[in-house]
This record gives sequence, structure tokens and C-alpha cells, in this order.
Amino acid sequence: MEALQVLSMRMICEEDGSFPENAEFEDDFIFAEDLEAESRIVQLFKDSVENLAVALLNLRWCTVLGFPISWSPNQGPWSRMLECNPAAAFLEAEVTKLYYYHLCLFHFEM
Repeated sequence: MEALQVLSMRMICEEDGSFPENAEFEDDFIFAEDLEAESRIVQLFKDSVENLAVALLNLRWCTVLGFPISWSPNQGPWSRMLECNPAAAFLEAEVTKLYYYHLCLFHFEM
């Protein structure tokens, strides 16, 4: 689950490596209890913000399953392993490709 969260955080990450204000995402998408929260995330797909939409859905589903969200993913064991192990970094790249493939399938089904 941590690997999914790290991948999601990296998808949200801005180019300079910093994360945007997390309160906006937490309140409007991740922890929102209204029935329209996932519809708002799906709207991001329609607005061509696919990376953000996938990342927010991943984080939302993590919280629904009861896993805590860390806004400092670079300090977790999974991130440290990726930095030290080239094979793990390759695996992360392959997982990212798989996510993009599923993202495209989901986008075209809408």
C-alpha cells in the first residue's frame, strides 16, 4: 500500500519536487464524505488532468481502506529502497507504465 501511496504522491508532485497545498486535496477529494467526491475526481479526467485524477483516486481508496496518508513519501522505506536499488527503480517505472495504460483504458470508457 505504501508503494501505491508513494507513486500517487510522485504523480501529484510538482516539477520542482515540492507538493502542492495538501489541505485542498484532503478536503475536496481524499477525505470528502459527500457522494460527489469521486465525481469531482473523474471530472479531472475529462479536463485532461489524468495524473492528478489517478493519484487522488488512489489516495482516496487508500483512506477508505483505513490506511493513513503521508504527505512526506520520500521518507518512507519504499522510497528509500527505490533510491538505493536500480532494479526497484526499474520496477517503479514499469508500474507507472501499467498505471498509464489503465488510465487510458478508463479514460476511453468514459
